[in-house]
Amino acid sequence: SVKYVKQEVCKMSHFFRHSKCLSLIKKNPASNFFSLNRSPSLFSTFVAPEGTYEESPSPIRRLVQKYSITEQQNRIILGERLFRTAQRQATDRKWHTHCQVDVAFRPRHALLTLHIWLLHRRMLLSIKPPSILNQEEEGKSSSSLAAVLLQEELFETFWHDTKSRIRSEKVQELMVEKSLKDVQNYTFQHFMALDHAIDTNNEQLFDNPRIKEDLGLALWTHVYRSNEQIRDEVVDCLADHVLQQFHNIVYQLPPNYFAEGRVKWIPCPADVIHSIMASTGTIVVDSDAITARLGEELPPHWHTNLTESGALYYWNEQTMKSYWERPIY
Repeated sequence: SVKYVKQEVCKMSHFFRHSKCLSLIKKNPASNFFSLNRSPSLFSTFVAPEGTYEESPSPIRRLVQKYSITEQQNRIILGERLFRTAQRQATDRKWHTHCQVDVAFRPRHALLTLHIWLLHRRMLLSIKPPSILNQEEEGKSSSSLAAVLLQEELFETFWHDTKSRIRSEKVQELMVEKSLKDVQNYTFQHFMALDHAIDTNNEQLFDNPRIKEDLGLALWTHVYRSNEQIRDEVVDCLADHVLQQFHNIVYQLPPNYFAEGRVKWIPCPADVIHSIMASTGTIVVDSDAITARLGEELPPHWHTNLTESGALYYWNEQTMKSYWERPIY
């Protein structure tokens, strides 16, 4: 029966996910799936042109798309790739050295949440609006269903990484799940604040003062943790940057680029914010605190990452090799 086939395929896909894909990360954690071969099946159907939707797929096609090993492998690869692009942008050292974002766990997590939210909003373009959805899943288009499943994969990677970062804070293992729930709570609050500032139907991003005001409040509350030392000009500058980034990711990024996990981010407004803070002599995060938390700056092409247990390692994006020892110039 279809129900039996669905159960068996689901079992196989879960086995593949945990025994194959995750073992690849453990064997070479720096690979991040960048070196794996990609099947074009998901990437060719994920992003539909704006305002158009494919015909509803057959029940068999939806079953295969959701539970087949190949399709799930593609989603794992693409979800991992999208997450890593957001992670790299959010962990730029200049957020702390120039933009004066604190190096504590919560502000750094807020930076990552902000960039995950931007990718999430881009994915919404490929999901059918509720006004044209049927009561059941059968009414979804192929690209819409792929986008929903990819969203799930992206957030699963996000929470998996969050648990690793919680463990890296030396939290007792018995408290990891509780800490994750706490992080998820204020992450969703951050999402809601950003969604309130930029709703799905608003196209005049740069002409509406309400958007910039609400967005600035969300950034000041979550990224700067309501720090009174942060000047209004700094918050306004960061709000402008997020608006430009939103327009870039959601509306300007070519669909085929996004469907392959290639995201070109606008660099953080480091120089502008640094000049604003320097004009008043205000230093919120000193260099010693940054070095103590993040370590010395790495050589070019080197990045840090965490194992599932929260252990820190280093990997080179050119050689795709990982090391436990910190590289030196």
